[in-house]
Amino acid sequence: MMDNSYLIVFSRAIKRKFKKYSPDNEQLPSNTIREFDKETLKYYKRNMEIIALICQNMDINLLLCTPLSLFKKDNTDDEKKYIQDYANLEFYLKYISEGNTILKEISKKHRLIEHIDMSKQITANLKILSDRYHPNIEGNKAISSVLSKYIEKKLIIKK
Repeated sequence: MMDNSYLIVFSRAIKRKFKKYSPDNEQLPSNTIREFDKETLKYYKRNMEIIALICQNMDINLLLCTPLSLFKKDNTDDEKKYIQDYANLEFYLKYISEGNTILKEISKKHRLIEHIDMSKQITANLKILSDRYHPNIEGNKAISSVLSKYIEKKLIIKK
């Protein structure tokens, strides 16, 4: 049986995250070059670990997916215009890379936890994203196709 302290820590972490949220954090364009902050990733990693432990203790399979992002090394001119905050490209790429590494580590560390790097499966572009991160209908179709193939493959292997 699962120890309820995981749920308490998890709920407090969520509460703390939303306390710090401010709509001002997302105002664009930004003339300021953002600096990479390991502290934020420390909380992200802790929270993802808690989710993984909860799933593991409850025998729930969990599939972690790196989100798609318009931030990439080879943006088209149209994508660069759309991003608006292109001056901070390296900042975003670093966060995406570190976040992906965290998800990979967690999936290797815990049983029942899998990881898919969507950016290796789908090329992010303006046709499939409604903004810098969020998929539109076509993007959701592409993601669901990758997920269903992955799940089918895992089910066949387990048989």
